[in-house]
Amino acid sequence: MTRISALLMAIVGFTAPAFAGENPSTVARALYATYADGDAEGFKRLWAEGVAPVHLADLTTEQRLKCITLVMFRAEEPRIDASRAEVAAVAVLSRASRINGRVTVDIEHATIGMKREHDAWRIDRWSLKEDELVDRVVAAKSTDEARSLVRENVELLDFAFFRGLRRKSTPLIAQRQFDAEERLTDAMSEFAAMTGDDGILATTYALQSIADRLGPKADFARALMTASKGLAVAERFGDPDTLAAALLNIVRAYQWRDGNSTKIAPFPRESPGRAGSYRRPGARCARRYPVGGRTPGAWRLSGLLSVSPDRSGHRHAFEQSDLPRRRRSAAR
Repeated sequence: MTRISALLMAIVGFTAPAFAGENPSTVARALYATYADGDAEGFKRLWAEGVAPVHLADLTTEQRLKCITLVMFRAEEPRIDASRAEVAAVAVLSRASRINGRVTVDIEHATIGMKREHDAWRIDRWSLKEDELVDRVVAAKSTDEARSLVRENVELLDFAFFRGLRRKSTPLIAQRQFDAEERLTDAMSEFAAMTGDDGILATTYALQSIADRLGPKADFARALMTASKGLAVAERFGDPDTLAAALLNIVRAYQWRDGNSTKIAPFPRESPGRAGSYRRPGARCARRYPVGGRTPGAWRLSGLLSVSPDRSGHRHAFEQSDLPRRRRSAAR
């Protein structure tokens, strides 16, 4: 795929290190250009010494799954104070799935901070207004306020906001901050309703199901019902990673309710015409929960891939298992 960002780099004629000696706005553009091109080394060279490049892991992950194009980059006049500079910018990125060809166009509202280092501008901060909105959602006084924040900031309802919500949910659940998690989930639900995005809706159901399983008022039956809704939406959406997450979530819901996950098996078999859509998610499940796995909490999925061989033509074997060792001991 021809990439606009690559063309811009070629026209300007600079490599990433050369950009660092230019105007701060040019350096800010180079940050997005190298990210879109998947140029990890060029991306890292734009950062100041001793500063861990933000979103470097995202660059690697996204390039594996998507073809990214920097469609537009617009920067305001840099604010320069001696050896410090700050650039407010808007970037438009096109993401085309390498799996199913789905194309999304996303907008990011960034603030990029820099400092002079070795007679060049080097980046030491990259923040997004979308992430700031996530923090406001979590700090809201009620779920109604959280939903209102989404409705009042339509210009920030983009991939970056969704990514921020999704990532923020992990520490909230781990720290058992379920009141804050409920506000975040309600905001995500509002986001899904306003945009009609099934990927966001499937993730919302997944988070609600997790809260139903692990929250202070655990309800395993409700967790399974919510996880089932999420799987149906994920199937409709068609993205393999979204489907994999929904499968993993419903496996957990069955395991927590019944003590094993064997009832997940009928799902692929009920839809043999969609067997191919389970190939990648199923392989991900296989790696996460391998047959004979010894990792805590591992279990096997009965027949999940029986209709779907992987790319090598091999069929993964899944068999019924009891509770994982740690939970079996606790049950006694």
